[in-house]
Amino acid sequence: LVLSTLHTNDAVGAVPRLVDLGVKPQSVGPALSLVIAQRLVRKICTACRKQTDLTPDMKSKIEKLLARLPARVDRAPYAAPIMYEAVGCDACGGIGYRGRIGVFEFFKGGSDLEELILDKVSELSLKDLAKKQGMVIMQEDGILKAISGITTLEEVESATGPIVW
Repeated sequence: LVLSTLHTNDAVGAVPRLVDLGVKPQSVGPALSLVIAQRLVRKICTACRKQTDLTPDMKSKIEKLLARLPARVDRAPYAAPIMYEAVGCDACGGIGYRGRIGVFEFFKGGSDLEELILDKVSELSLKDLAKKQGMVIMQEDGILKAISGITTLEEVESATGPIVW
């Protein structure tokens, strides 16, 4: 078992990155068991956070996000989304955030991945495979943490780019 760090934008990007680094494509597929991508976002300060009202538009966006998540994701904890905004207090040094938490995505290896790599696959095809596998992307994980009151959408957007609803 080898654990390593690669600099890519997402978990799927590890495959073309390894090929760019000179690893033979026929070696990449069998060698990968799991690729994990992560970013850190700031956690909202629980001492001073202020609950925000969700607009009908935001509720609709959240419902659409929850509907497109893989079936394996338990939606019960997100049934009543609660979002907060950062305020600032003595506990957090006036910035409204205290601590960090990871947002993650997991891309599984396997025979499907091996076949795609041997066909000189594009990153788009790899993303389709990840979706077929039921991958929750980093941004979706971040949004789930935001609607759980752990962080804010601004933090998720800062770490993962503009939110795609």
